[in-house]
Amino acid sequence: MEEVRLDGQKVEKEEKDFQGSLCTIEVRGMKETTSKDSVEFYFESKRSGGGEVEEVNGEVEEGLMLITFAKKESK
Repeated sequence: MEEVRLDGQKVEKEEKDFQGSLCTIEVRGMKETTSKDSVEFYFESKRSGGGEVEEVNGEVEEGLMLITFAKKESK
């Protein structure tokens, strides 16, 4: 599990699943004020080592989001 900063908050990300060329990571520990859009933007950002996001599932209020990347090479 790796800790990263999102919206000024430390969050944990963990690679969960490979589906062909897709990769899904689990993200926990976001602030309740963090938006789903900002999570997607963060993980698409080249600056944070991201890549093309295929899908974002879950809600910040639930404390767990699953981010699926279009390509396995994304981090």
